Amino acid sequence: MDHLEPDQQESVLQFQNISGIAEISLAVEILENHDWDLPQAVESFLTEQPIPSKIPSEPSSSRAQSRIPVRAPNPVRTAGPVSRPTPSIFSLLTTPFIWGYKFLWNILTLTLSFLPFWRNRRIRGNSDPTECAIKFRKEFIKNYGQKAPQFFEGSYSNALDAAKRELRYMLAVINSEEHDDNDLFCRDTLTSDLFTSFIRDKDILVWAGSVQESEPFKVAELLGATKYPFMALIALHESRMKVVHRFEGITEPDTFIQITTRFMSQLDLSYAQARAEKREREAARSIREQQDLAYQQSLKADREKAEKLKREQELAAQKEREEKLKEIEIELKRQKKREYKLELAQNLPSEPEQKDNVANLSVRLPNGSRLTRRFDADSKIKQLHDFIESNDLDPIDLLSEFVIVNTYPRKEYTDLNITFKEAGLYPSAAVIVEEISEDD
Repeated sequence: MDHLEPDQQESVLQFQNISGIAEISLAVEILENHDWDLPQAVESFLTEQPIPSKIPSEPSSSRAQSRIPVRAPNPVRTAGPVSRPTPSIFSLLTTPFIWGYKFLWNILTLTLSFLPFWRNRRIRGNSDPTECAIKFRKEFIKNYGQKAPQFFEGSYSNALDAAKRELRYMLAVINSEEHDDNDLFCRDTLTSDLFTSFIRDKDILVWAGSVQESEPFKVAELLGATKYPFMALIALHESRMKVVHRFEGITEPDTFIQITTRFMSQLDLSYAQARAEKREREAARSIREQQDLAYQQSLKADREKAEKLKREQELAAQKEREEKLKEIEIELKRQKKREYKLELAQNLPSEPEQKDNVANLSVRLPNGSRLTRRFDADSKIKQLHDFIESNDLDPIDLLSEFVIVNTYPRKEYTDLNITFKEAGLYPSAAVIVEEISEDD
């Protein structure tokens, strides 16, 4: 397995541990066919129809061995088309035997299916493992009451993963409704106060199923069950979940607690070390997360600060552009106004000679200076306005408007289309120039 990544090597070991497949190349091939998704590979393996395999009989003294028994490998079907690697020589040699086994098993199953005792033992179809677990729990509670342990609602592989991840002991329980001792075991052991309290106090994860269902049947075969009811105590050992003891047949609560406590006392130290290491990892991860959070917050603050500065700079630049455009616009208006004043001066009618029909006007400008001029009394006072406009009206701004005012009595001349006579500015008058404010 040297060519595999460390996490892939760990997946191979876990898959071998769960499936009982001894050949590394076959385990690798199955995992590759499932894109190295360990739970999917295990679930696919466990939900296949069983192939008869010889489980080596063990003396009762060997039931406490810390390993899952090896079993014959099952062919794996994938959920969709998967590119398969080139078969190994071993696979090519063993394939005929595997298919031969399947052929003989199908013939044997078909023959035995006509016998009454065999029909009662037939395994139900490949139902969803999670649905199967939920169904088992509901039926168990219906038959034996609410004192049942908190059964794990999921597949066997998911239960193993959860127990390993949460550093908990695991108990696999497999019942057979056809067994005479099944009801007695469920009533006197699984629902006893002593048993359920111990399971709860020790936080043991309990996975259970009926051997009449597809996945529990496979699990029973994997765990080496030869007698029912069956329980297997599974614990984390050397980073792998392993069977540490098998309980076969009726097991009294006292006996179960005594045996389980003995194995726990042997494994509690390694569990304590694993939990301490997990706490250290979680603490280190928490520190890293806090550091990452602080770093991200610092980055966010710097980013917001930079964005704020950028917005301020953009607003300042935009304001400067607008002010420059406004200045240019004002200067253009001033230039047009200067050209307009020059044009007015050039287009004014000639000043008439002093005679009877002439109005003599005296104009006081805002700067205190005075202008005098004669106008035809029958002409419109717009000539007076244009005459004033053509002069420098400082301090009135070049772009500001002005109004001609007669001080006594006060009268503003806003209608420039009346004649000097109509305005009362004939034969002579004195007026002033006032700037029109924006409020006006």
